[in-house]
Amino acid sequence: MNSIDEFEAVVNQIVGVYYDATIAFKKTLNWFEDKQKKGLEIVRKNKPELKGVNDLDFIPLMYGDRDPNDPEAKILHICTQGEYKNRNREHGLNYKFLGNMAIVAIYQYWEDAYRKK
Repeated sequence: MNSIDEFEAVVNQIVGVYYDATIAFKKTLNWFEDKQKKGLEIVRKNKPELKGVNDLDFIPLMYGDRDPNDPEAKILHICTQGEYKNRNREHGLNYKFLGNMAIVAIYQYWEDAYRKK
């Protein structure tokens, strides 16, 4: 295989990762919004003023290294539920970041491995 064909294969792999991830972002967003709908029914018992899932968007969402009820748990990342949904929406921050990283990776492969060839 010549260098151009090899580089094209690398680019194709990187683009594939981008599209795989964007499908995961969509599925994650749909899953999360479904969980919000189910959770809203439970939360409304104590807070009847909540009308829809968007009323939950101010509530924190945390990533940790273990069960959040464990006193030894460490918070690794925190955002609001709204921020989480927005970054996973089409054209959100996750799409933009991953697109930028794909461009950087393609350029770096070209610079480090194929430009000289």
